[in-house]
Amino acid sequence: MRTKQRRNETQRESFVKKETRETTVLARSTRMGGVLGLKMERNSAGPFVMEESEKYFLDQPRRALSRGLELPCQHLSNLVQDSSCAALDASDSLLLSYSSSNEAFGLFNSALITDKNTIPESNCSINHRSQGEKKDYISVSNTNTDCLCFNFLEEDNLSLVSDDDNTFKLNYDQATYITPEDMCKLTAGMNRNRLSFLHVNCRSIKHKVLDLELLIRRTSANIIAVTETWLNRDDSEDVSIPGYNFISKPREGGRGGGVGFFFDCKISYSELEIKELKITSFESLLISFKCSNKRFVTGVIYRPPNADSMVFCKELDEMLSHFDQRHTTIILLGDYNINLLDKHHNSSAQDLVNTLASRLLLPVFTKPTRITSRTATTIDNIFTNYPLLHSFSKILIDDTSDHLPIFLSIDLIFRVITERKHVTFRKYSRDSNEFEERLSHTDWSMVLQSCRNGEVVSAYSSFIQKYLDVYNLCFPVTTCNQKSVKFDSEWMTADLLKLCKKKNNLYRAYLKTPSEKNKQKFKTCRNRFKTLKSATIKQYYSLKLQSCGKNLNAVWKIIKSLIGRSEFGEPCANFLGDDGNYISSSSEIADSFNKYFSTIGSSLADKIPPTKLSFSDYLRSPAVHSMSVMPATEAEIISIATNLKTSHSSGIDGVDPCLTKKTIKRIALPLTTLINSSLTLGIFPDELKIAKVIPLFKAGEKFKISNYRPISILNYFSKFFERIMHTRLYSYLSRFSLISNSQYGFRKHHSTYMPLVILLSKITEALDQGKHTIGIFLDLAKAFDTVNHEILLKKLEYYGVRGIQLKWFTSYLSNRLQYVCYNNTKSSITQISCGVPQGSILGPLLFIIYINDLPQVSKLFDCFLFADDTNFFASGYNLDTLFDDINHALVPIFDWFCANKLSLNLKKTNYLIFHHRNRSVQTDSCLYIHNMSINRASSCKFLGVIVDESLTWLDHICHVMKKISRNIGVLSRISYLVDMKTSLMLYYALIFPYISYCNIVWASNYPSRLKPLHVLHKRSIRVMFHIPWRSSCKFKFLEHKILNTYQLNSFQIGMFMYSYANNLLPAPFADLIVKSSDIYSYGLRSASHFRPALARTTLRSFSIGCVGPRLYLSIPSSITSSMSLFSFKQQFKSYLLSLIT
Repeated sequence: MRTKQRRNETQRESFVKKETRETTVLARSTRMGGVLGLKMERNSAGPFVMEESEKYFLDQPRRALSRGLELPCQHLSNLVQDSSCAALDASDSLLLSYSSSNEAFGLFNSALITDKNTIPESNCSINHRSQGEKKDYISVSNTNTDCLCFNFLEEDNLSLVSDDDNTFKLNYDQATYITPEDMCKLTAGMNRNRLSFLHVNCRSIKHKVLDLELLIRRTSANIIAVTETWLNRDDSEDVSIPGYNFISKPREGGRGGGVGFFFDCKISYSELEIKELKITSFESLLISFKCSNKRFVTGVIYRPPNADSMVFCKELDEMLSHFDQRHTTIILLGDYNINLLDKHHNSSAQDLVNTLASRLLLPVFTKPTRITSRTATTIDNIFTNYPLLHSFSKILIDDTSDHLPIFLSIDLIFRVITERKHVTFRKYSRDSNEFEERLSHTDWSMVLQSCRNGEVVSAYSSFIQKYLDVYNLCFPVTTCNQKSVKFDSEWMTADLLKLCKKKNNLYRAYLKTPSEKNKQKFKTCRNRFKTLKSATIKQYYSLKLQSCGKNLNAVWKIIKSLIGRSEFGEPCANFLGDDGNYISSSSEIADSFNKYFSTIGSSLADKIPPTKLSFSDYLRSPAVHSMSVMPATEAEIISIATNLKTSHSSGIDGVDPCLTKKTIKRIALPLTTLINSSLTLGIFPDELKIAKVIPLFKAGEKFKISNYRPISILNYFSKFFERIMHTRLYSYLSRFSLISNSQYGFRKHHSTYMPLVILLSKITEALDQGKHTIGIFLDLAKAFDTVNHEILLKKLEYYGVRGIQLKWFTSYLSNRLQYVCYNNTKSSITQISCGVPQGSILGPLLFIIYINDLPQVSKLFDCFLFADDTNFFASGYNLDTLFDDINHALVPIFDWFCANKLSLNLKKTNYLIFHHRNRSVQTDSCLYIHNMSINRASSCKFLGVIVDESLTWLDHICHVMKKISRNIGVLSRISYLVDMKTSLMLYYALIFPYISYCNIVWASNYPSRLKPLHVLHKRSIRVMFHIPWRSSCKFKFLEHKILNTYQLNSFQIGMFMYSYANNLLPAPFADLIVKSSDIYSYGLRSASHFRPALARTTLRSFSIGCVGPRLYLSIPSSITSSMSLFSFKQQFKSYLLSLIT
C-alpha cells in the first residue's frame, strides 16, 4: 500500500514542479480596464533579473531591450514610467508572490498604481485566507473604478492527480465549474439585458442547433461565439436560433473550421473587416457594437492545431494593433489550441500570453476547458482588457462537444430605447358555449322590424351593436403593456429537463473522477436523453405540422421558424417620406402608407394619355337578358359560413371570424333577413365598406413605401353579402355565356394549365406548318387598383345588371373607406375613388367583367386572359409582314387600355418569336406600343411557367430544380424532427407542387431533359426516408404511392383525356383532339377513338393533340370506362404504379 502511495506521489512530482521562487510583479490598471506589469525574479545577490521566458506584461520594444537586464529595486519604477504613469515608490510597490507548483499567486504587500497617482492603502481591501501551506484565492478590490482586481484560484483547483490507471482527475471547484441547470438558477435573478458572452466549440453546428439553443436558453447569453462550425458558404441560412441574429465566416478553401456569432436581436452591431490584413494562421470574425456608451470589439478566434504559433502570435498582434485599446473594450473568445496551463514548458503559451498582455488583454480562465480521460488543457479562453471587478465567469459542464463552454458576464446593461407600447387584446374563453348561449337568447326583433321598414343601414347598425354587446361581454377587451418576446424551447418537457439535469450531474462526476464506471453511467444517461429528446421533438413538431392540415401558409410558418427564415425583431424604424426626408413616428408612417395605397390608382389614371374613342365604342350590342336575384335562405348562410376560409384576422369591428363561424346558426335568421333586405332595396350597409389595410413587404429596400403591397381585411359579415351576390351574378353570366372564352381566371372548372395547353397546341401547329408565331406578354400596372367605378357600372348595365341590382352595385362601390394599421397604430380614414375592393369576394369577378370586351378589339390575335395576366399571340408565314400586322393591331389595343383607364407597364412588357431549336430567328423589325419599342426576350413567365422561344422548357426545368434543391435542404434539416407521416405531408407541401404544376405542358419532353429533375426527385425521397445514396428508392415510391416525374406527366395527360372524353372541359377545348369520326364519314368500330394529330416535327409531337390520344389508347378500357373522374384517378394511378419494375 505504501509502495502504491509513494508511486502516485512520484508521478505527481514528475507532472508538477515543486520548487518555489519568489518574484516581483509591478502592476497598474488603466482607464481602459487593462493591466500593465513586469514580473521579475529575486536572485540570492539581491538585484532583480528579468528573463525573456518569465516576462508577463511587456510591450514589444522593451522586451527586446530588457533581456538579461539587472536593476536594483529602487530603479524598478524607471522601467515602466511613461507619460500616463506616475513614478513608483519602491517601498509601496505591489509585490506578488508566484508559485510555480500551483500556478497561483499570493499577495504580500499592496499598492495600486493608477494613471494619475498611487492609491492609498486605506482605499484598498485585501482578503487573504490560508489553509496550511495551500494558498486559497486572493481578491484585491477598490472603490476606485481605475483599480485593478485579481481573482486567483486555489492551489488544488489546478493540480492534476494521477490515478492507478494512468488517467488524470480534476479537483472539482463548484465556484468555477457549473452545470447549465445551476447556471439557469444563478442568472434567474439577474437583469436579462446584462452583457454576457458564451463560447462554444461546436464541431459541426448544423447538427447541434437544438442542443446549442437549449444551452443558450439556460445561460441567457447575449453574444455567443462559436468555433469549428464546419459550415460552407451557403449553409449560414440553415442555422438559426429564435431571438438571435447569426453571422458566420466559413473556412476558405477547405473543410472544417469556421467561426461565427449569435447576437441578441436587441443589440445593434456591425462586422469589422481589416482589408489590408492577410491572416493565414487562424480564422477570425470581428464585431463592433456599443454598450453603455462604450465601444466594444468582440472577436471569435480559431487557430488550427497545426498552425505555426509564432506566425499566429505575430498576426494576432498585427490584427489587434488596428484598435485603440485606450478607448475600446476588446473581448476575444475562441479556441486557440494552445494550453495555457503549460506555459512554463510550452513556448507557444508564453508567446500567446505575452502578445495579448502587451495589448492589455488578460485571460479570464486558468482552469482546464477541455478534459479527457488522459489530458486536461486550457485551450479555450476569453481574453479581455475589461476590469473584472463586478463580473463573473463560469465553465459549463455540458457535453455539446469535447470542449467545455465558457461563460463571461460583465457589469454592463445594454439598453434598447423603444417606445413603451400598449397592447389591446381580448380575453377569449376556452370554448364558445357561453357566447353561443347568450346569442340564442338575444332579442333580434328590432333588427327584423327595421328590415321590414326598409331601413337597411339602421338595421345592420342595430344588428352589429347587439352582436358586439354579447361579444364584448363574453370576450372583454384588455389593455396592457407589451411584453418583450420570450423565446424558449417549446418542445422541452419536465421529464426531459429532469433527465438533462441528471446527465449533466453525471458528466460532472465523471470529470471529477474519470473512472470507467462513471463514464459508463454518463454514457447510458446521455444516450437515454438523446433518445427521449429525439422522440419528444418528433412528437411535438409532427403534431404541430399535422394540425395545420391543408393550410400551407401555416405549414410554411412553422418550417421557417425551424430553419430560421422567419424574421424576429422590430419592423423597419424609418421610412422615406414624400418630401425625401425620413419619418420614424408610427402615426406618420401609417398615414404615409394610407396615402400611397389610396391614391396609387388615381395617380396612374391621371398619367394615361387621352384617346379619341370612349370605352363604350368597344362595346357591341348589349345583353338582351337582365339579371334577377333570388332571396337568400338560412341554410345558404350556414353553408357559406362552413365553406368560407377563415382566420383570426378581424376587421374594423374586431370580431373574430372563427367565433362567428362557430355560432352562425344563432344569427342565421337576422343575417338572412338583413341580406335579403339589402338585395331588395339595393343598399349595401356603409359599415361594411371600411377596410383595414396591413402593409406587407415585397422585395427591395425596406424603407421605401412603394416596396410594400396592401393586404385588405374587410368585416367578416360583408363576406356573406358578397358571396350571395357573387353566386347570383356568376350564375347569370355563365347561363348566358357572357364571359369571354379567352378568360380563364376566377372561373369554375378552369385552371392555369388550360391556356398553356391550348397555347402550346396552337404554337406547335403553326410551326409545324412553317409559320412564325409571336407572343406578346403585357404587364398591367396596379390593374385592380385602377378600375374606374363609372366605367364598371356602365359595363355591368351593358351585360344585363340593371335596376335594383345595378343600384346595389352602385351602393357597394360608392363611399368606400380604408385605414392602414402599422405597428399597432391606425392611420386616418381616407376614401377610395377607384379600384375594385381588395380582399373582397366580388372584386375578381368585377375585374374580369371590366376587361371582358378586350379580346374583341382585334381579330389578329389569339388572346389569353387570366384575370389581369394579359397575353396576345399571332402567326404568319412572312415574319416582316407579321411584324407590320401586329404593330397595326397594337394601336387599338393600346387605345382600349387608355379608354378604360388601365395603365400598361411598357418596361416590363416583352415579346417572344417562337422558332425551332436549331432555327434561330434574326430580324431588324421591332414591335411598338405608343411609339415605344418593347423588349424582345428569350423567355417569359406565363402563369408561373417559364416559356422559352424554342419551347424546350429547359429554363422552367432549371427553375423547378432550383426550387426543389432548396426545399430538399429544408427537408434534410427537419426530417429528423418529424415522424414518417409528417415527412410525407411535407413532401406534398415542399416538393410535389413544383413537379406537378402544369406538368402536362412542360414535362411532355425528351426524357434526357427531364432526367436531372427525375434524379433530384429521387433524392428528395432518399432524404425524406433516410435512404442511403446508392440504395434504390423505388420501393418507397410504391409503398407510399408516389409517382415519379415521368409518371406524373402520364397521369396528368390521362386525367385531361378522360375529362375531354366525358365533356368535362370548357368550350375552347372542343376541337383540340381529333376522333376517327371526324376523319371518316362511314361507320367504324373505332369511330369514338381518339386519333393522334399528324406531326411533321418533333416539337409538334409533344403537343397534347399527339401525346394525349396515344396514351389514352394504351390505358385498359376497364379504367377509361370509369363512372367518375375520381374513380378514374384512383384506378389510373394504381395502374401506373403497377408498371414500376
